[in-house]
Amino acid sequence: MEIYVLYVATSFFESGFKSHVKHYNPKNDTWDYGPMQVNSCNVPKLKKAGIIERTEDLMDPIKGLDAGCWMMDRCIEKYGITENTYFHYNAGLNARGRSNPNSRDMWKEFGKFFKVLTGRCQDEWME
Repeated sequence: MEIYVLYVATSFFESGFKSHVKHYNPKNDTWDYGPMQVNSCNVPKLKKAGIIERTEDLMDPIKGLDAGCWMMDRCIEKYGITENTYFHYNAGLNARGRSNPNSRDMWKEFGKFFKVLTGRCQDEWME
């Protein structure tokens, strides 16, 4: 259940559940696309994994969610379901550091979604 709540919270936090959202990152000259705001640098690995066929697929509500969930799963495999997971989803799987204001804010959102969808506090399953 926790993983699905994390997917929902991520889509809400990243795009407000909107599939048409596109954001330019001038620092590294990349784009974030779709409901999960998947970065364009991930397109080659998503194509290789058969998740998408072209970059525009990230703007499709279903394919964009699939791609974001696949990317999130790579982070969960490495970090478990923690604030650190979202930091690496947002900053890159091999990014240095553990947290930033964006990941802390998203983790708070995750806690709200978790409580609403399960009736439990996120601390109850983390112990």
